[in-house]
Amino acid sequence: MIPILDDSPYMEAFLAKLKNAKGEKGDIVQIDHLQLNQDLREALVIFLEMASNDHPLYLVEDNKEYSTNEAAEVLRVSRTYLNKLLERNEIPYRNVGSHKRIEARDLFAYKEEQARKKREAFEQHAALGQRLEHG
Repeated sequence: MIPILDDSPYMEAFLAKLKNAKGEKGDIVQIDHLQLNQDLREALVIFLEMASNDHPLYLVEDNKEYSTNEAAEVLRVSRTYLNKLLERNEIPYRNVGSHKRIEARDLFAYKEEQARKKREAFEQHAALGQRLEHG
């Protein structure tokens, strides 16, 4: 059975088993009914730790480049708005002929930064609300 991310007690126990199941590079380790090689075990530990801490996870190729249509979909914005972001140099890009290409690392760095700013604004708003309520 593979743990469900929302099942905290089982997830914590499974993550502990993953961390403790160490071996040499190339070894196969047995965890419950799973057999994993060391590289996969290490990647799974990182994935589960990040997922359990509400960190965004993106699985993309290292050298992946996005078209403006694809990038707009990832950011959930219109292509027109994305082009404005690119014109203001908020996201790095390069031209390939008449087309713009955005590297995955730059696109997801922007997306994470926007999510961080939203969280901070929400926390500030919540703190202000509490001060006014108790003030």
